[in-house]
Amino acid sequence: MEDINSHTIVVKGSLRQKRYKTSTNSIYTILYFTATIECKEKKFRIKFEDFKVKEILHFNWNPEYDTTDTIFTFRKIHELINGTLVKSNEYKKLLNHIVEESKENTALLINSIASAMNTADDF
Repeated sequence: MEDINSHTIVVKGSLRQKRYKTSTNSIYTILYFTATIECKEKKFRIKFEDFKVKEILHFNWNPEYDTTDTIFTFRKIHELINGTLVKSNEYKKLLNHIVEESKENTALLINSIASAMNTADDF
C-alpha cells in the first residue's frame, strides 16, 4: 500500500529461512512481517511490526511426507523456550536458532532497504 500524501509505503512481506533436518523430520521457517516506510526530505524511517514465524514440518518417516505448519509470535517462542511445555532441549535449541536467524535476516533486510534508498536513481 502506498500513500503519496503522507509519503508512506506499507509492505507485508516474508523471508524464507534455513531448513533444519533431523533423522525423523525436516523443518523450515518463514518469517512474516509488516514494514512501514515513511519518507521526508533527505531522511526515512522503517517500522517493522506484526512479526510471526511459520514453522513447516515434514515427517520423513511417512511415505506421503505429511506436513504440519504452526504460526508462532516471538512471545510464544520465548514462552516455549523458557517454559516447561517443551521437554526437548534439541527443539528449544532450534527455537533459539529461529529467533537469532530472524534477527539476522531482519537486519539484512533493513540494510538492503537503506542501501537502495540511498542510491541515486535518475530514472
